[in-house]
Amino acid sequence: MNVPLDIQILIDELRSDIRGMASPWMTRNEAAAFLKVDPSTINKLVGRGKLQKYELSDTGTPRFNREDIEALIQKAK
Repeated sequence: MNVPLDIQILIDELRSDIRGMASPWMTRNEAAAFLKVDPSTINKLVGRGKLQKYELSDTGTPRFNREDIEALIQKAK
């Protein structure tokens, strides 16, 4: 599948941003901001089985792994 150049540039920039993050874990809002979607879209992706939600004991808040998000981006290509 061919990806338009502007989208490919965005994907490459997002990958670079992800790699530079200190923690591999994101909150729902961080994951939504990263994907540039509404936080409710993250809930929909989880409900459809497209994105794994993790309950980390030290935070008490659902978290999302950046590798999972990168894989989601790859599948969207």
